[in-house]
Amino acid sequence: MSAALERLDAILGSLRVGLVAVDADGRVELQNPEASRILGLSAVSTLGRPLAESLGATHPAVSLLETALRDRRAVAEHACPVRDRLGGR
Repeated sequence: MSAALERLDAILGSLRVGLVAVDADGRVELQNPEASRILGLSAVSTLGRPLAESLGATHPAVSLLETALRDRRAVAEHACPVRDRLGGR
């Protein structure tokens, strides 16, 4: 792994917010550890798979993604509050 990728991995790993990045087809490209904790899904199980397949079609994050893809706009500045696997927010 290059130094730049190692730095990025360290930064993403230290965030206290969940971050999931998807490609134009809705497939998960990146998921930080906090997102894994919140969603109760490991990055290994979600990477390369459609977000809807991992979370379910009615999940709020999937709805946000579908809106972004339909409207062809970025949603990086928007939060998507969800309940974590323990019932917290």
